[in-house]
Amino acid sequence: MVALTTSLIFFASIFAVINALPTPYAVRSLQVRRPTVGQPVTLSKTTNNLDTGDFTTDGGDFTVTVGDKISGGSTGDVFKVDCGADADCQALGPMVLKFYTALGLVGAERQNLAKIGELKAVDKGDGDSLTLMKGFEGKKLSETDAYLALTAQVADKTQLDIPAITQLVQTAKDLVDANGREYLKDHGILHQDINDGNVLFTESGGSLTAAQLIDWDSAVLVPAEDFDQAAPEVTRQLDNFTRFVDAPQTEKTNADAAAGNA
Repeated sequence: MVALTTSLIFFASIFAVINALPTPYAVRSLQVRRPTVGQPVTLSKTTNNLDTGDFTTDGGDFTVTVGDKISGGSTGDVFKVDCGADADCQALGPMVLKFYTALGLVGAERQNLAKIGELKAVDKGDGDSLTLMKGFEGKKLSETDAYLALTAQVADKTQLDIPAITQLVQTAKDLVDANGREYLKDHGILHQDINDGNVLFTESGGSLTAAQLIDWDSAVLVPAEDFDQAAPEVTRQLDNFTRFVDAPQTEKTNADAAAGNA
């Protein structure tokens, strides 16, 4: 009984310490529940300062309905939203809702989104758990029709067209490079986390047509005088896309070896 009482006191003290921690380190499950499909969420529209990344929440309140989950990662989950018949909400254009599981990144991403004009609204009454931001159409490179047609949909891996895959991936890298440099030039911001999960591609007729960077929690602001030095960093981060050539090349090599074509 003494041991049980001691254990209960110990765990009670641990939870007390956790609850006393600053918000960025608090345990998510103790604060607010993850949004569910069909749940109404009241948000406050932001007014963004594109020069500093600051924002105010004086644009009025409105309610959206949480839709299906689009994606999830180490920093949070992203959901579709429905404005219903709310004209003010509809006027904000395509949007998605992010629920943060890493609270320490909320402030940074909101500031970055405000700086590039893509912050739309923040949650009202639940602390720093929800952010409404501009939404974009597109797919990850690994999910585009163009890439799948050259890789996953090729049944005989000895027939993988590595030069065509290499060219497609180079096109993807060029599009991302252009988009990253555009954000740097127009908004003074460097993404810093370019990978398959953070870029959406649009395509037409089997070809990639545009790239759009998303997920700005790791980005940094760059002074105008440092743009020239920062620009090559965008290109350097594109090395993350080499695996889209390396993986099919490995598949083809293994298939050739198994078929005796090596």
